[in-house]
Amino acid sequence: MQQLLETCVQCGFVHRDDRTNTRQRKAHFHWAPPGGERNINELILHATVCVACLQSPIDWNVYATARRDTPDGHYLFDSFNATLPTHAPLDLLNKRYDDYCAALIQDAVRWQN
Repeated sequence: MQQLLETCVQCGFVHRDDRTNTRQRKAHFHWAPPGGERNINELILHATVCVACLQSPIDWNVYATARRDTPDGHYLFDSFNATLPTHAPLDLLNKRYDDYCAALIQDAVRWQN
């Protein structure tokens, strides 16, 4: 069964980890990285960044608009997720997501050996 892992690519905060039934209540954005989100041993690594890591100070109007514009299939009522705003530094976030995935893959290989 596939499980989700939502960890901020900037600070490492774990927003959701289905393996341990962890769900934190902290505002965050999601986006679709090039090539789609990675899947490692049935664990889907969501592309996630905290609102506070992306904006300082937080512009709650931007977050509220993004949350309102998030498609119904991706909006979770009991979560604080929203679609990444169009003005976000997507190239930088995609690079951090790739680095994050590479580190998790290295850890998975190390634990298997």
